[in-house]
Amino acid sequence: MQRSLTYLSLVPLTLLVSCGGKVAMDPDGRGDFGGHHGDEQGENAAPETDMRPDPARDAPVTGDASPSPEPTAPPRPPEPPRVDPPCPSGAQCPERCDSDDCIVGLALGPFHTCAVLEDGSLRCWGANGSGQLGLGFATEKEATARLSFAADVSEVSVAQDHSCVVHSDRTVSCWGGNDVGQLGRGSTTGMEFAIAPVAGVDEVVQLVSGLEHTCALHADGAVSCWGANDDAQLGRGHLSDAGALPSRVSGLDATHLAAGRFHTCAIETRGTVSCWGHSITGTHRDLVPTRVEQVAEVTEVGAGFMRTCAVLRSGRVDCWSEAGISEITELVDTVEVGWGHFQGCALDLFGTVRCWGQNAFGELGIGIETEANQPPTEVSLRVPATEVRTTNSHSCARLEDGSLWCWGPNFNGENGDGTFEPRPYPVRVRW
Repeated sequence: MQRSLTYLSLVPLTLLVSCGGKVAMDPDGRGDFGGHHGDEQGENAAPETDMRPDPARDAPVTGDASPSPEPTAPPRPPEPPRVDPPCPSGAQCPERCDSDDCIVGLALGPFHTCAVLEDGSLRCWGANGSGQLGLGFATEKEATARLSFAADVSEVSVAQDHSCVVHSDRTVSCWGGNDVGQLGRGSTTGMEFAIAPVAGVDEVVQLVSGLEHTCALHADGAVSCWGANDDAQLGRGHLSDAGALPSRVSGLDATHLAAGRFHTCAIETRGTVSCWGHSITGTHRDLVPTRVEQVAEVTEVGAGFMRTCAVLRSGRVDCWSEAGISEITELVDTVEVGWGHFQGCALDLFGTVRCWGQNAFGELGIGIETEANQPPTEVSLRVPATEVRTTNSHSCARLEDGSLWCWGPNFNGENGDGTFEPRPYPVRVRW
């Protein structure tokens, strides 16, 4: 993965997505497929030209009659609307978005969600007990998306009760809960409603957050972290309750980051993965970045609660935890993977989303709730997806038309559909 093309780019890039996938009806059966239709033949269609012989029209000119004007060609019918050819199987096509509120960035915390729109504005919804939605005040929860920033946001990262954004100048600002210094301001106040910059963190190309910590990837491959450090998730070589100021993680030349609840991982330039914090065995803490020897040629990594998954160059997915490392054999051609609490989701190069694991509250978005763990199962979406995120119990997918769909328990309104009702199938986020 090239560092300049990380999925959390600082200046919104034209993303490339695959053009496969299948179309499905909305769960309510309305079949809102969006898009536009080509012109159809009707009263505005050009008349056909009659080319049969006509004696009056075709008779020769005699006498002094003036010569007939030169024959003219029949009028040409209007050009049909241009239709782009379909993308070949497995090819990459430019993302299509005709809406005024297209999503270009997405982040999920355990209880709230935020999205960056194409105009640089930020909207957030869900739990707001610490002011993490960026509204300037605290409320219990918000079931519909609220405007947090009007402009100048290129990326967002959210945690349990705080949120951070990257601006167009590659600096970072944070707000919300701050009891362990997760806002990077050098203090451990309970919460901060004011949105303020994180000093010394610049040239940021990716931002990730765990439960109560945040890490930034810089353009030169360095990594800075701040917030909770009771599991060594900041990579400082020691344990502490809080790391209220950002510090560099030594020994890294990273191209991509992922943050779990209590640990952090980085893909390095050689395609290897190093992690720090709560270890992969669950028996100790890695105080500094430690190589995961079992995986190589990694292109993407996703981390969650006590588990990490990696996409390999071959398109297969390996996951590891205290139970060891194993391949998710049902997943192929994968380009993105994420792990939440007890469930994971993956996106393949055709835009298909598949989720697996626990599904007691509809976490997998497959339309049913069941206590039994489920194998990777396709999530029915109306058009191919370009991004998928999963966290504590809910997940969201950004589609190639710029719309956003979420599913899962929804106890805090984190699905953004205006309700607090569990959604075992995808519902569209409404502004």
